[in-house]
Amino acid sequence: MKLLKTFWYVYRRSVIDVDYYKDLLKVKIEFSLKYFVMLTATAALLTTLRFAVPTVPKVQYVINDVLSQFSAIYPDDLVVTTKEGRWEINKQEPYIIPLPPILQAKDMEMPANLIVFDHRGTINDLGDRDTFVIINSANLITINSQNKIEVYPLDSLPDGEFTKVDVDELITSLRGYARFVPAIIIFFGLVGTMFYFMVYRLMYLLLAALLLLAMGYLKGVREKFSTYYKLALHALTLPLTIELMLIILGVEASLPFWFLGTNVLFGIVVIHHLVNTKSFK
Repeated sequence: MKLLKTFWYVYRRSVIDVDYYKDLLKVKIEFSLKYFVMLTATAALLTTLRFAVPTVPKVQYVINDVLSQFSAIYPDDLVVTTKEGRWEINKQEPYIIPLPPILQAKDMEMPANLIVFDHRGTINDLGDRDTFVIINSANLITINSQNKIEVYPLDSLPDGEFTKVDVDELITSLRGYARFVPAIIIFFGLVGTMFYFMVYRLMYLLLAALLLLAMGYLKGVREKFSTYYKLALHALTLPLTIELMLIILGVEASLPFWFLGTNVLFGIVVIHHLVNTKSFK
């Protein structure tokens, strides 16, 4: 609780109180870096939640819909029997299983069919039968995402039967794994936003600090670079707050370099105030 109170105090004064920057001249850079970590971690968490809250239900809906449609397209009476590396089905060949409707993208050319069972099928049938997969007497033939044909031998297939019951059991298992989707989305979202706010912004501050150092030298202030880096770091609180508000509201800033400009402009105001109050050594 004490840590949060300290963070809120430093945040509030960094964003609105230029007089507070006189106190920052006396603290070590480690204090400012700890503040920066908490500031960017908070921004990353809020940004992740902003996108995860509306996204997770949609992704879960799509996953459940895809699984339901895969279950629906598999015929109730289709039985695939495998023995000694060979397969048979209880249907007349070629037997076609269509692509689920949810995978039929309107803006992409997608095959109309998912699988075609045909002991005499060839590579050419991928196009002729408009399908993702051809299963012939010896191989499973498909096209990968790079539009290259891939062939997988079937001689290692285990002996047994595959029916609608097996499909439903598999889908039930996949539904169980689907409960981890929210955690996965939040985890990778948090990793990405943490990199952006923490790592990228930490390096970006080098440029902001150099610009403030140049301004300080123009005013006759000969402080160390670490001092200007510390000032730039706390001055970043204002543009970071604005950026976070824009993200939450779903508004895109159209002005180029506004973040750097706001950061440096506020830093210049701070330096001007510190010079006027003779706060520098």
